[in-house]
Amino acid sequence: MPGPEVSHLGWGHWYTLRELEESTNGFADENVIGEGGYGIVYRGVLEDNTNVAVKNLLNNRGQAEREFKVEVEAIGRVRHKNLVRLLGYCAEGAHRMLVYEYVNNGNLEQWLHGDVGPYSPLTWEIRMNIILGTAKGLTYLHECLEPKVVHRDIKSSNILLDKQWNAKVSDFGLAKLIGSERSYITTRVMGTFGYVAPEYASTGMLNERSDVYSFGILIMEIITGRNPVDYSRPPGEVNLVDWLKTMVSNRNSEGVLDPKLHEKPSSRALKRTLLVALRCVDPNAQKRPKMGHVVHMLEADDFPFRDERRGGREHGRSHRDSMKDRVVEKRITEPGDSSGYESSVQTDRSLLRKQETDEERSRTLSSVQGYPSSARRPSRHEVLVAKESFITCFVIVGLTWSEVVANTWVDEVTCVEISLASWDVIGMRCPGSPVSGLVGLGGLGTVSPLASARNVPSTTYRAWVLPAVFTAFSLFSVLLDVFIVTHVFNSIFPQTAYLMRAKNAWVQCSWTIVQTWIEVNANFEGWTRVTWAVWTCLVKQWVETSLASWDVMGVGCPGPSGKKMEQLQLFSLILLLPLCLLADHHVLEASTERSTYIVHMDKSFMPKAFSTHHYWYSSMLRSVISVAQTSLDRDNLEPKLVYTYDNAFHGFSAVMSKPELEALKKSPGFLSAYVDGVVIPDTTHTYKFLSLNTATGLWPASQYGKDVIIGVIDGGVWPESLSFKDDGMTEIPARWRGICQEGEEFNSSLCNKKLIGARYFNEGVRAGNPGVTITMNSARDDDGHGTHVASTAAGNYVDGVSFFGYAPGTARGVAPRARVAAYKVLWNEGSYESDALAGIDQAVADGVDILSISLSYRRTDLYENPIAIAGFGAREKGILVSVSAGNRGPNFATLLEGIPWAFVVASGTVDRWFTGRLTLGNGKTITGWTMFPARALIKCRCSRHHSEDTSILRSTSFRYPGVVITPSEAPEVIDYASNSDTPTATIDFQQTVLGTEPRAAPALSGSSSRGPGRSYPGILKPDIMGPGVLILAAYSPLSFGPGIGNNIILSSDYNLLSGTSMACPHISGIAALLKAAHPEWSPAAIQSAMMTTANTLDNTKQPIKDMAFDYRVATPLGIGAGQVDPNRSLDPGLIYDATVQDYVNLVCSMNFTPEQTRTIIRSSYNCSTPSSDLNYPSFIALYEVQETRTTLTRKFKRTLTNVGDGAATYKVEVKEPNGSTITVSPQTLVFGKKYEKQSYSLTIRYSSNSEFVITDGSITWIEDNGKHSVRSPIVVSPGVNDD
Repeated sequence: MPGPEVSHLGWGHWYTLRELEESTNGFADENVIGEGGYGIVYRGVLEDNTNVAVKNLLNNRGQAEREFKVEVEAIGRVRHKNLVRLLGYCAEGAHRMLVYEYVNNGNLEQWLHGDVGPYSPLTWEIRMNIILGTAKGLTYLHECLEPKVVHRDIKSSNILLDKQWNAKVSDFGLAKLIGSERSYITTRVMGTFGYVAPEYASTGMLNERSDVYSFGILIMEIITGRNPVDYSRPPGEVNLVDWLKTMVSNRNSEGVLDPKLHEKPSSRALKRTLLVALRCVDPNAQKRPKMGHVVHMLEADDFPFRDERRGGREHGRSHRDSMKDRVVEKRITEPGDSSGYESSVQTDRSLLRKQETDEERSRTLSSVQGYPSSARRPSRHEVLVAKESFITCFVIVGLTWSEVVANTWVDEVTCVEISLASWDVIGMRCPGSPVSGLVGLGGLGTVSPLASARNVPSTTYRAWVLPAVFTAFSLFSVLLDVFIVTHVFNSIFPQTAYLMRAKNAWVQCSWTIVQTWIEVNANFEGWTRVTWAVWTCLVKQWVETSLASWDVMGVGCPGPSGKKMEQLQLFSLILLLPLCLLADHHVLEASTERSTYIVHMDKSFMPKAFSTHHYWYSSMLRSVISVAQTSLDRDNLEPKLVYTYDNAFHGFSAVMSKPELEALKKSPGFLSAYVDGVVIPDTTHTYKFLSLNTATGLWPASQYGKDVIIGVIDGGVWPESLSFKDDGMTEIPARWRGICQEGEEFNSSLCNKKLIGARYFNEGVRAGNPGVTITMNSARDDDGHGTHVASTAAGNYVDGVSFFGYAPGTARGVAPRARVAAYKVLWNEGSYESDALAGIDQAVADGVDILSISLSYRRTDLYENPIAIAGFGAREKGILVSVSAGNRGPNFATLLEGIPWAFVVASGTVDRWFTGRLTLGNGKTITGWTMFPARALIKCRCSRHHSEDTSILRSTSFRYPGVVITPSEAPEVIDYASNSDTPTATIDFQQTVLGTEPRAAPALSGSSSRGPGRSYPGILKPDIMGPGVLILAAYSPLSFGPGIGNNIILSSDYNLLSGTSMACPHISGIAALLKAAHPEWSPAAIQSAMMTTANTLDNTKQPIKDMAFDYRVATPLGIGAGQVDPNRSLDPGLIYDATVQDYVNLVCSMNFTPEQTRTIIRSSYNCSTPSSDLNYPSFIALYEVQETRTTLTRKFKRTLTNVGDGAATYKVEVKEPNGSTITVSPQTLVFGKKYEKQSYSLTIRYSSNSEFVITDGSITWIEDNGKHSVRSPIVVSPGVNDD
């Protein structure tokens, strides 16, 4: 066989498909060594006996080609010892394969969590070597390549190990390329649960700091031996990050160590590594270090941690003895490191064990520190003098941190680089000092300039002038400083030979700091103007703050006082002179940076000269140009109006600079502004599960939602889907004001009497990504999410629908005779709040009755949250707003959008189970879970695989024929397979089981976000639960579905999806039915009817369970009032109604500024009667977790409206939360006629708790004749922390 051909790409080898098939024995199952979302990895042996790993990429509508291109471009030419090397590739027909070097010692996950005996072979030194090696590999990807590579899936199973325990980062199947001109890209969130950075999971905004977060999790996993998320552990230990932070804060660092570590590390080494890990997982991405800085910190192996408190040391040891552990270290250079990084500083352990004489100690000390061997050892007095002299070096660190302080005053200025500059000075020491070991700074070391770790972008200032000018000033500053510090030292300290060495060390340190400052300035996005008065007043405070931070890290460095401090202040001010002179230039440079802002206005200020608000806003933007622009605005850019909003709220979005925004803030009517943010997306049977039927109840009473218009704010629509045909639909209501907007592959004729409107909004995407090309520039859905949501809410009848044989039947939406209007605001190129706001605003103007919004926003402040602001305006116009709770569960308070005037929906399961029948060769039959997407009768040899991962039960990905069985069924299969000479089995697929077996339904989905709502915890959220797990609905055929084997990807017009995005349109559809049946009801009345009639029991008449916590009983923080019961909601008996003024009073009680309040309620209302006691159909009482238990009292007042047929009497029934007492007055409500109102008060006395305890109960008003019962949940819960 001929050898591999030379690659056409200029690197590696081009392998033929035949070569790779032969090397892997036809891609045999026994050669599979890994499987991911994009491909399967096989071990192969080439003709020359070279072991390789062959990754066969999955060919799903170009995804393999795209993945292939990413891998080839990203790492085709990469050569780094800590990265798995790409040897070549294969591209024949539809096949795309990558050939890697084979790493022969498994992966880190196997060695951390596998069965390795009582003690792990991974010693502390090996683990640190793995951590450092991984860090170097990532640094190379992030900082030494252009475009840089973001891995997106850093986890222990992707860290391969060779026989020498060297780490190699593998699986670039998720890698993304980011050019130097971009600070992040917006992608679909991918990665592994537990490792994904919070901002990436919630916004989809990806940059290298997302990898840093995952790396921090990896460090913690290596140290502790724990999985990032482990539900088998007690509640407080499930999340690794939270548990580790708690242990560290309780000063129990040693308690986090992996119990399988035979020899424990030193306290100093452990603390250093924990500190690095904690900095990497900082919730604020901008505060995380870059990987280059992480390498610096990890390599500073002599970084001075101590176990004592400030100023203390081990009792009974001299200072000289205590320094022994610090001065017997040496630097070694690791050969073969192509990254250019030096290896870590490693301790010579034999020297620590050696019993030295005093003479040997002296000789060692002199040798390491650079003293001549004949020189005397410095006295204690001289050591203290040298320490004091180093304070001058510390002043630099203080001034560095002062910039951090100063920049916090200017919201948009990036200060993370300055913070990291301090770390470079601290973590790498002031270099070259012959007394560095004595002053507590550790051994000798060399500081590499930061610029050596990464390329400084030349586009930051669009010219070379600024760096050159700054460098000249900085060098002048150093020369001036050397002169001054010599005289300062002469007047403060005695002249000794050791002091002169300290001076020389300081000069070297100054040069290093200048290099740091140059790097900092080159990476700055802005600067702040600081007056001399501020500098003068705060220098001492900054220096003391810096020294305090040294103490926190265990350094204990003494500071000067009195006259000495005054002299150092003078020195510091002189040092800052060139920096302050350049501040103005930085300010002007920052003025050219432009962003899209959403601006809220008080329309009552609009002058009468303007006919519309659009002209008013345009005029204001033109007026700020002359105020804000300067001669240095070389691009001469003007503010650009993106959208105007006038229906759901008043305001506009525009692209402008910060100075232009500051000028705009002075305009009459300005309320608030914030940067445009990112938005992410959160049946044949479910109507039966909800008991909707044609004979009685809500369907016939509402005429199936006839003429109610549901506006879907999502990813567009696939108009050709049969779910949107208009068979049986009447004429479009005359009140409809919308249009069918034409666009790419979408003309107006595609709308009809069912799909009555379609619009698209992407100006926010274009403003945020200048020059971007929109791939489907129309309302057409090329993803499937929007189509699925719209058809779930109001799809028409479609016979013969299934998901490859599963869930067969007639598909229909919850409200099959309602109308659909689609508003596309989600795009492959990014999704922005300004576009979503425009969609909601237009939907209100078009005349929709229900808004269905299955989207998530990262903002928790109500006055900046688009749904909160626009949703208030929609409620004001009588529109019910249904919102998905989000898929951030199952932890406490993961629900961000606790909007009081929105109907927030949780996700639950349905009573449907997709099965395959397994028949063993001995005749035994077992029914298991499967979603293998084909009709097949499989005869096979038995093999087994054990896993505790239950996520497969929510997934439609089942590439190979097989079934999932329960642990109780497994022994019989194992026994048969083990004891039979030729075990065989057959499997029948595509079976659907309905009912109570094998699990009760509904159950709360593990992914559904839990309350209390972070934006406003005073109202219990979520409100209600709807079907949201594996929901069958229409889909875009452009989005591919499940696969069979390695190379077959299927597509379908209907798909099974899971999430609160699927639950939300169920509630929207039921709201449409109620709107049709009771057109006189307000949105609050419709919401109340659904909540007070919701069911808290499953189909086995037991309380609804929570899937995420071993099927324990779910609380209202997960399910709200319970599972929606549409037919009961048709006739609730009593309702809790609320007017717009009631919501205004609630907003006015939230302690917002007047501008923030008017951003939500506008100028139409006043705050004369603020009240936090909204007439709401649920109750929540909060407490703070504290050691001292206190008794609390919360009083509520509620008003009920009788919507029954006539007079009625209701009596109360209370179920008290554990440990609480509830008083209701009166206990009987008598209604004389329909629509009469009666009020009652509810007082709950409860106690705070020293532990995290959630209790719940309920209040139910029961009609005397038993016809109606009106239930509201009550929750006593810890409050929400501001984190």
